[in-house]
Amino acid sequence: MSKYQSKLDRLNQDLESLLAYLSSFPSEKLKEKPSPTAWSVVEVMQHLMLAERLSVGYVRKKIQYPHGLKKPGIENRVRLLLLRFFMDAPIKFKAPSIVSEQKFSNDVDFETLATKWREIRTEMGKLLNEIPPELQDSNIYKHAMAGRLTLDGMFQFFSGHFNRHRKQIERTLKAVGASRRA
Repeated sequence: MSKYQSKLDRLNQDLESLLAYLSSFPSEKLKEKPSPTAWSVVEVMQHLMLAERLSVGYVRKKIQYPHGLKKPGIENRVRLLLLRFFMDAPIKFKAPSIVSEQKFSNDVDFETLATKWREIRTEMGKLLNEIPPELQDSNIYKHAMAGRLTLDGMFQFFSGHFNRHRKQIERTLKAVGASRRA
């Protein structure tokens, strides 16, 4: 079992909590945008899923071609601190184009998204068990803005990213007047 399994388990608990919460809303409200330039709930879900899927793909590639991977240094800690600061800041940021709304569909079904997200998490679990011990503490993950980070950094990003967008989801549901089904 990977030393990162407990971090993945925590992410999965948070995901299941979110999916259970969202399943109590009408699907049309999950697709409704609070404004023409804002994301709907299903678009936020797709953004989070895409960030995770691309991250899994990148780490998988680095396992196959590990040359050049370095151990983290002080600059790694600084980048991670800055990333955590920005994830907690109440400032709105434009998503990098690789994980932005051009990649989303608002016509996708909630249950389909939930299934795909769980599949991404399953793939992440498999990947964690494939990472050789000598690579686990290297800068094997690359964040679009923060640069190279360790797997710990990746999980810190995933957790902060998820929490940031969960708040966005809650604001979106309120803005579109969504009520939970009885």
